[in-house]
Amino acid sequence: MGRGSEVTWCWCDALPLVHTTYECQRATTIIPGARKDDTGKPPIVQGVLRYFPKALCAVADVSAYGFKKYGAWGGWRYVDDGLQRYTNALGRHLLADGLDPESGLMEAAHAAWNALARLELLIHTQDEPKKGKSDALPPDISDDDHPRGMWDHQP
Repeated sequence: MGRGSEVTWCWCDALPLVHTTYECQRATTIIPGARKDDTGKPPIVQGVLRYFPKALCAVADVSAYGFKKYGAWGGWRYVDDGLQRYTNALGRHLLADGLDPESGLMEAAHAAWNALARLELLIHTQDEPKKGKSDALPPDISDDDHPRGMWDHQP
């Protein structure tokens, strides 16, 4: 948006969005000179969270199950040969239907979790040479440090 743009803040759903005035008629505020450059930044809320809220909650349930089973948030990052093991787990869950017999959660949610773990490891593996670090993974998040708030999913 350029200088003098008209900005509308819409609380239509649970999260604020920025619209042009013709897209939302609930509330309009004109703020001269208001600017925010989001060029090249991913639309996390609009492009992921709003598209797949139920699926992401199902994946979060798988994460919570993993925490209960293994006792740590983020320990998956350090599993030996993690990329291969999560790829195999993804395949196993893709071949299964219904509910996982151990967790009682949807096989598709387990498959999605393993696909995300695999993707995260692939991205960090690709970033590693660029950053010149031997460990490109972010620090582990302990249960005590787990952020609480509007994004915290309680199964």
